[in-house]
Amino acid sequence: MVGGTLDAFLGVASYSFNKHLSVMVHAKSLRVIGQVLEPAKITVFEAEKHGTNYVLWSDSLTQANELILRHGLTEDVINAGARQAKNDCSLCFSSFDISRLDSQARKHRRDRSSSYINGSNKLSRLLRTLGDQLDQNSVNAFHFSWTPESVSILTLPTAGLTLERTTLTAEKLLQLSFQRRLRRSSPHLLRLVR
Repeated sequence: MVGGTLDAFLGVASYSFNKHLSVMVHAKSLRVIGQVLEPAKITVFEAEKHGTNYVLWSDSLTQANELILRHGLTEDVINAGARQAKNDCSLCFSSFDISRLDSQARKHRRDRSSSYINGSNKLSRLLRTLGDQLDQNSVNAFHFSWTPESVSILTLPTAGLTLERTTLTAEKLLQLSFQRRLRRSSPHLLRLVR
């Protein structure tokens, strides 16, 4: 596990579980993180949920990628990653950062709504789908490794203390994304039929 040991993950997961921290919707948070990563073209990374923060690492972060990321992020997001005491840590997103970035992205989406509809395999949409799965399974703590081909997830569901390991292929994420969009649009389609 890049960016942490299993013991550290279990410690944070146990703390989160025992303190009953309020769970931010993972679908929204991961979508926002994906929107931050897309312009920098970062497609290989690892992420964890640390309490209320999302921490992200990438060995493929180049200086050019970092400049692109810095354009849309505050110094708090960039510097907070360094405060995690891990040499390869890249970014740390607090709930405040997620809300601020979501607000900015919402304004941007209003201006370009047609381009949002087209990119079904966009990183932000796939991360949102992963977040949806984590939300549906009531996962509070997790670590995942993301590549363009698949995502490997280690989770600790809120209701139990059993670690679960899952791997989803890119094709499966695309399928889940399509199903999710179909569920969301079904009420609108039914209204059109009537």
